[in-house]
Amino acid sequence: MPRTASRYERVCLVTPEVEIPAELTRAVQALRAEGLLGDMTDDELVSYVEGIAYTRIEDIVLRYYEHDELGDERARADRCLVYGYDYLFQYFGPEVIAELCELVGEPLFVPLGDDHGAIRVRGPRGDERIEAESVDDVVSHVNIALGERGHAARIFGIRTSYQQAYFALPVDRIARLRQAGVPLCEFGRL
Repeated sequence: MPRTASRYERVCLVTPEVEIPAELTRAVQALRAEGLLGDMTDDELVSYVEGIAYTRIEDIVLRYYEHDELGDERARADRCLVYGYDYLFQYFGPEVIAELCELVGEPLFVPLGDDHGAIRVRGPRGDERIEAESVDDVVSHVNIALGERGHAARIFGIRTSYQQAYFALPVDRIARLRQAGVPLCEFGRL
């Protein structure tokens, strides 16, 4: 009896001629249209997918912005921050505030230091403590402040199980990415 392909195999067939699933192609095109994945070539995209049975857009984004000389240069050009799992949940501090403010292009908060598990900052409301268990909590605080100030941009993320890429984009562009099927993490009020 011939074996039928499983649902998993039908999603992405790996053949000598690499076939990129339509939903992955749409997500890459949407990110490119919004000015992200700036100089990724089609050959580079194929190299990310080749030989892998199932590739998610999250994996492609994080490979593109990998922590190496080229990836770091690309991240700066596309206003992207990439944090590894340990940093996301364990080893972050006041420098995250400075990096996030640089990402949005506005000095909303000035880091003042650590305060027993919180980050002390000077912000739009004066001196305050940001209680945070992860970088996501800090991003949420920054997004709320951006909304209160009427700023057009918000920070969103694309996550795998081991890393997260953060980007700052206007809310309408975030909505277009979401409509194209790009799985985005939201923080705070958009």
